[in-house]
Amino acid sequence: DIGMSSTLRQPLLFFLDRDGVINHDIGAPGIVHPDEFELLPRAAATIADLNRKGHFICVVTNQSAVRKGLMTDDILHAIHKKMHRLLMEQAGARVDWVLYATGREDDEFEMKPSPSMLFHGLLLSGVPASQSVMIGDKELDVQAGQAAGCPQT
Repeated sequence: DIGMSSTLRQPLLFFLDRDGVINHDIGAPGIVHPDEFELLPRAAATIADLNRKGHFICVVTNQSAVRKGLMTDDILHAIHKKMHRLLMEQAGARVDWVLYATGREDDEFEMKPSPSMLFHGLLLSGVPASQSVMIGDKELDVQAGQAAGCPQT
């Protein structure tokens, strides 16, 4: 029925900054070891609720500690693996994509406030920018969301 399908809402794409939104932000130089990673109290439940509603979750995070030599890409991947595990264990939550920028010249993405990670997330999800939301705790997150065309930033 055409009338029925036109009332269905498209899934949203939620861009989430990592430190300060999903996990505790421990300050400079940031989390450089998996043992330092702890979820914020309602993060897993909130993400699980968004999952149940059919929305996509894309983490977009600046990780300059890799460029500075304070951790390797492998350690960063281990931190993200722990994030995935804790989200699943605590609430059955999942993140669809984790995109990160270190500020190295050979990076695939530029660091926020550049919208490059968000543009890639839009491509991965197939969701238009008009149906996306950027949630972050810093002005550069807001700037990245606005530059990518996220109306709800």
